[in-house]
Amino acid sequence: MNTTVARSTADSASDRRWDVIIVGAGMSGIGCRSHLLETGLSVLTLEKSRGLGGRMATRRWTRDEQPLLADLGAQDFSLRSESLREQLASVHLQANVATTPLARPRYVHPEGMSRVARAVARDLASREAPVETGKRVQSFRADSADPNSLGWEVVCETGERYRTRSLVLSAPVPQAWTLIQTAGIALDRDTEAKLSACEYRPCIAGIFETDETLIENVPALIRRESSSLAPELDGIFEQRKKGLHTARPVFVVHASAEWSAKIWEYEEAAILEILWHATLQSLGRAKASAPIPTHSSIHRWRLGEPRTPIGGQCLEIQTPAPLLLCGDAFTAARVESAYESGVAAAKRIALKIAPRIP
Repeated sequence: MNTTVARSTADSASDRRWDVIIVGAGMSGIGCRSHLLETGLSVLTLEKSRGLGGRMATRRWTRDEQPLLADLGAQDFSLRSESLREQLASVHLQANVATTPLARPRYVHPEGMSRVARAVARDLASREAPVETGKRVQSFRADSADPNSLGWEVVCETGERYRTRSLVLSAPVPQAWTLIQTAGIALDRDTEAKLSACEYRPCIAGIFETDETLIENVPALIRRESSSLAPELDGIFEQRKKGLHTARPVFVVHASAEWSAKIWEYEEAAILEILWHATLQSLGRAKASAPIPTHSSIHRWRLGEPRTPIGGQCLEIQTPAPLLLCGDAFTAARVESAYESGVAAAKRIALKIAPRIP
């Protein structure tokens, strides 16, 4: 399904030449877009999924007409980024009391992490900065309509073609690297080695709606550092205790990278059985006495977190028209790091095509 978040149409977007096209509307992509809104440049964001935020995804359903929520990827975040703090100054966030022993306080949105992403992606009704979802970019190449090759033509799987003066690839590096290879862009040996070697950990998330008896004396978050965590898991996150406004207890369970890869092709029922057994083991509960989940489902993150940061805040490719990469693979697998990477890419773009705009 193709959806335009902002008030524009695919035809109007493909009929004009944009100052910037951003591929991907995860935190780095919407961070880039947010900063570029201040420059007066026209910006088109293309996102393959139906929503914004990437791993800042929240699943919603109802039980007896009561809302239930589950954050599927990122579970909380810090506000060490000053620019992100400014973006979210008017947003109601809740400190996650379960993590206060950590060096920095961490936060959640009561309505789920996807609400944080939408708050950062402000002015979604802007005609000068539309975000079009359901648009998977298939390729890009030098703009043949520009005799100086000082622009790009971006092609989606659905056939739409978009023209732009500059291009930002905020999709995960393996996807960006594939697009660069398809475009036939020659890279220096060091850059090629960094991009080709960038790997991500897969992660399967299990979602289990349960009842009050299972969450007694259970902390909101049990992370991979905990000695009580079963080897199959990277974390157990009880959504209501961590601060979400969900009517019933809901556990989100992240399988470890090793186990995610091992069981990736299993049937959903088999994956749920493995994850639920590991959850009960971690909580010290016998399966025979534990309640049966009222609802259970999984979400597969093929590209979960980068294994090793590339370094730097973003990466500029030496091409006639500006081409940059950004995302959490450059500094650290954190929400604020992805956002800052997008802002860094936006600043470089602005200096190149609008040097008098801060």
